[in-house]
Amino acid sequence: MPAEKLFFPPPESATVCRIMNRPSRRTLILAAACIVLAGLALLIPGYMADRLKGAMESAGFHVVSIGKIHTGLSGVAFENVALDQHGNSTIALIRAPLGIGAPASIFVSGLVLTGELGPAGVPVIDGWEFRPMAFPKQLRSVTLDSARLDLMTDAGGITIDAKGQMLTTGRKTRRIDAVISGNQRQLTFETRWDMQWNADNSWTAAGEIADFRLRLGNFEMTRAGGALNLQSGKDVAAPPVFKGRLNAGLVTFGAAVLRNAGITVDGPYRNLDVTISGQPYGNKSMQLNAEAKQKDRLTQVTAQLTAPDADLLFGFLLNVNKGFEAVGDVTGTPLTGLLLTQGNIDRVRRELSATRYTSLTLNLTGQSDALNGAVTANGPQPKTVSFDPQSPAH
Repeated sequence: MPAEKLFFPPPESATVCRIMNRPSRRTLILAAACIVLAGLALLIPGYMADRLKGAMESAGFHVVSIGKIHTGLSGVAFENVALDQHGNSTIALIRAPLGIGAPASIFVSGLVLTGELGPAGVPVIDGWEFRPMAFPKQLRSVTLDSARLDLMTDAGGITIDAKGQMLTTGRKTRRIDAVISGNQRQLTFETRWDMQWNADNSWTAAGEIADFRLRLGNFEMTRAGGALNLQSGKDVAAPPVFKGRLNAGLVTFGAAVLRNAGITVDGPYRNLDVTISGQPYGNKSMQLNAEAKQKDRLTQVTAQLTAPDADLLFGFLLNVNKGFEAVGDVTGTPLTGLLLTQGNIDRVRRELSATRYTSLTLNLTGQSDALNGAVTANGPQPKTVSFDPQSPAH
């Protein structure tokens, strides 16, 4: 019998099994895709974490640690991000879409910044070194769902809340809409801001202020509201320029009361021109107008107080001085140069009483720490009496 006859032909089922065990091209592609996705799932979190730390470093946060990282088809999420080595400044959640390079959008929730108010009036934040803002070109929007600034000041701790959104509006400009508010005993306010940020780091901001209340020691301002505009040039180290007005129903400084007050500010920080006007005690026959101009750390003051009689005029002046004494030091107050002793006040009143007048006007001029003053009796024959006993009346 031939040798080939000794072997039986393979059954048909065996051929089918060999065909089924051979992987198809589609299966190989799918398996390769799964391997790639699995590799990306392992590599992307680390890559995105490095990208986040690099971005925070560029923003001035040098010590950044990430608690948890979650990735999915919709993007990546970072939880419990610490911005300083002590964990005082933190971010609860950051979300961004997956991709290579800078994301097109970022969502931030639970941002907490902790620090203190520096000597220049600029917040010093834990873990943060101030740097100019640098936005990647690909970044089109940033949503800030919630943020809180805990700031220690000479008057105590204050807390400021914020939320808003940044949108790219042109090749070199970005618009920021924000709501910034505070609600505590020392400071209560709500403001809405419309801000434009340019590629050269210059910016402008227009704010509406509502429900403003401030308590600092024996100073209090209530029922206030108004508008404030800020503008900053390319030099990020230069202070912004302020221009705005605040109307307050009531301002108190110790026992001195000013109603229907109007306050304006104009100029850069530390070189501001500030004016204040209002009715002392709400008396319509009394009017206060004052202006303070700052320049080279000196403040030039000009003020006028008009009253119908000497009791109201000197009563308000003495209450203002008592307010300064309560917060000042042993070296004196801005009104020390007026020699507000009982004997000197009696002398001024005695000389004024010899003249018929319809009203009295107190004029103050000079540096804030060395004011000069005189009272003018307004009438048919005006008469001016200086607080300086060596200056004759005229």
